[in-house]
Amino acid sequence: MSWMLDLYETYEKNSSKVGNVEISATNQEYTLVPISHTYQAAQVEITITLTGEILSADVIQKEKSSTLIPCTIDSATRSNAPVPHPLHDKLMYVAGDYEAYGGKIKKDNPHQAYLEQLERWCAFDNDNEQIQAVYQYVKKGCLIADLVARGVLYTENGKLLLKWSGSTNKPAIFQALAGDQTTTFVRFKVVDTTKIFEPMWEDKAMFDSYIAFYKTQLTTTGLCYVTGKTTALVEKHPSKLRYAGDMAKLISANDTNGYTYRGLFSDKNQVATISYEASQKAHNALKWLITRQGKVIDGRVFLFWSKENLDVVSVDEDLASQFGLDLHTREDEETADTAIEFARAFKYAAQGYRQNLTAGNQVILLVLDAPTKGRLAVINYQKIDSSVYLENVQKWYEKSTWRFLTIVNKTAQISYRAPTIFEIASAAYGKHAKEQLLKITHERLQSAIINNLKVPVDLLNLLVQRTIRPTTMESWEWDRQLSITCSMIRNFNTKESYSMTLYKESTNRSYLYGRLLAVADRVENIVLWEKDTKRSTNASRYMESFSQHPHRTWKIIQMNISAYQQKVRLRTRYYEDILDEIYGLFVLGDFNDEPLSADFLIGFSHQRADFNQTKNKEKKEI
Repeated sequence: MSWMLDLYETYEKNSSKVGNVEISATNQEYTLVPISHTYQAAQVEITITLTGEILSADVIQKEKSSTLIPCTIDSATRSNAPVPHPLHDKLMYVAGDYEAYGGKIKKDNPHQAYLEQLERWCAFDNDNEQIQAVYQYVKKGCLIADLVARGVLYTENGKLLLKWSGSTNKPAIFQALAGDQTTTFVRFKVVDTTKIFEPMWEDKAMFDSYIAFYKTQLTTTGLCYVTGKTTALVEKHPSKLRYAGDMAKLISANDTNGYTYRGLFSDKNQVATISYEASQKAHNALKWLITRQGKVIDGRVFLFWSKENLDVVSVDEDLASQFGLDLHTREDEETADTAIEFARAFKYAAQGYRQNLTAGNQVILLVLDAPTKGRLAVINYQKIDSSVYLENVQKWYEKSTWRFLTIVNKTAQISYRAPTIFEIASAAYGKHAKEQLLKITHERLQSAIINNLKVPVDLLNLLVQRTIRPTTMESWEWDRQLSITCSMIRNFNTKESYSMTLYKESTNRSYLYGRLLAVADRVENIVLWEKDTKRSTNASRYMESFSQHPHRTWKIIQMNISAYQQKVRLRTRYYEDILDEIYGLFVLGDFNDEPLSADFLIGFSHQRADFNQTKNKEKKEI
């Protein structure tokens, strides 16, 4: 129950935010929901007076339909059973004339159950004028008649019209509903000439009134395994954790079939008992965190948070941007020192962030997924000291940083950063990879980052295999692919401590072959650019073969680009000098046909980037 206790304590520490509406990164309204409440989309709003008289009724715009309503344990988890919400609800509960207008009731009397429940709340809180007014109105039993009279609902032969058959002028109620008119959800609003009332779904005093009332309705008590307190227990727990229609639950004790616990226990309460308050607060905190800062891939939830600092830096996103750093420079202004400057700026920013951490604070990782539609499982749960967490994340970032080129307003910009988890997964499996595969990779990379591990070797091999086939991608796409792969080679490599700039003294055989290939690519591209010819170079076309048979393939590439070398040589010997320099670094016997390691991509990228730097451009001028 540790994860539930963490969520419960998160709710308690952020209780001041209960009921406060916030806007998520996806422009979605959300709030930390009070206990005994849930969200529901309402289609009709009825305004009444304190004396229980209807003033107006309107169809609610979809963007304003989300309504925070009081609920019971049973009404929050209802499916087919007629269990009423205490205040706002569907027509079959709030309308006494539901059957008279064609509504069908399978069993019991939902409206009567609704009235009896609301009456008990009114008796508990005599001073609550708003619920008294709603009760006085709904017990008249004329709600649908009032809505029809005001042109909100439509009838045919005295019955609610199930479907609008007209091709034009579709009424607002039919635009707001997913089903027919009998499924309309109604919310109430009370107004008075002498008093100002907040909307009932935003009124914290109304929340507190219902919470206090509902606690009196809970009679089963016992030991809560989450808080360690003896208090009111609950057997049913909330769903709708990931999104509004989510029916998967984290906790369930249904044993009518499947033998969930039989053979170990004779009664489900022997497994664990959880209090109503702990269950409500933990689940509501989880919903809030998922909407606020969770990442969902193919139904799997990835969530990082800290009870003291909710906005903990996330391994899911670019760390530099989370620190507020804009690490970009124009390509034509970049120098060899740029990478060092960027690395220093990032290190200072990370140190500044670490100083703001609360001592002893812990970062919590929770990963959830649904193996079936009705069950939500905890896939991973981990707690780590915040300073250790940040240190491990910083180490991953620093040893995975590479040079990335982007085009902004037709200007080439360079940034030094580590690729995001999503970028790595997409580069390994391609842009059309299934989300199920991406979410598994996402979890593996998350674990590697927070536990200070290297990139998994099978993932690195996939990256390399896709990178050595540049002709299968667009030019910009392959540039990004190369940067991501090089960053992961640097992350994985323990023998070579590669920086982000050209290592001219390296005698690593694979690295040197990569430099040779970059020179060939550059020489051919110079001529192609001048002729405005768009096609792949020989270096690109032969890269896969080159990685397996470098000596033999290099001869083929040299033969194919000899004409381009001659044209460039007429203006400058810069590239010839580079080739001679690289040849001279080979150790005797290394210039052979053994397959290259992934380091050749590092050499290729380093040499390619070095050509683009300003001081090297000046060298090439005659």
